[in-house]
Amino acid sequence: MKNENLKKENKNTEKNSALVFVHGIGSLGKHFSVIIDELPSASIKIVMERPGYDKKNGAICETLQELSNDVSSEIDNLNYERMILIGHSFGGVLSLLSANKNKKIKAIVLISSFLKFHINLDDTDVLNVDMLKHGFFESTDKRIINKFIDDYKTINLKAVFREHSYCQNLDLSAEFNKLKIPVLIIHGFDDAVVSVRQAYKMFHALENSTLILLNTCGHNSIIEKPQNIAKHITEFVNAL
Repeated sequence: MKNENLKKENKNTEKNSALVFVHGIGSLGKHFSVIIDELPSASIKIVMERPGYDKKNGAICETLQELSNDVSSEIDNLNYERMILIGHSFGGVLSLLSANKNKKIKAIVLISSFLKFHINLDDTDVLNVDMLKHGFFESTDKRIINKFIDDYKTINLKAVFREHSYCQNLDLSAEFNKLKIPVLIIHGFDDAVVSVRQAYKMFHALENSTLILLNTCGHNSIIEKPQNIAKHITEFVNAL
């Protein structure tokens, strides 16, 4: 992951502290935009865009370990003394793995994320945009869903397929249990992609964790309930 893939949304005050956003599989950093706009303006926000998501630029990592090391290295190079990682779905997986490698990470927020996953996709599945609709609550505005699908079509689908392959039979329970920092878990109660049971399991497994459940919300909670999520992130960060 290269420096040009990092976008600083704000450069005001508290130069030793930053909120770092990590998107999920098949989504983009810009899907955090409403959340970022709702957060206090004084905080520094950095959105990480992974290699391969741009159809023109970026090499796709071959393994989860390689991608995790790449992300962790880039986070380490940010030169902030205090960082809070905010990861959606697979971005939460990368945030978790990075948190156990870097002492400058003081807390993480896991949004619609998971520790265990079993998925087998082929090229046809990745190209089937109708599958993306399962990531939204049934009554979500179709204009929001269609905009997400349009964004998905701009992504290098080889990166999507590769990252899905990382999740086959994934189990990060041991990594999660190593965490010594505060964790905020936010999950849509009606998530049809990652069961809410995973959120409950994470909450009960870690003493220093907080669980927030969002009603009438699916997997793409950062798009469906951005104001709610921003409110809970603000409260969590202020309490640290």
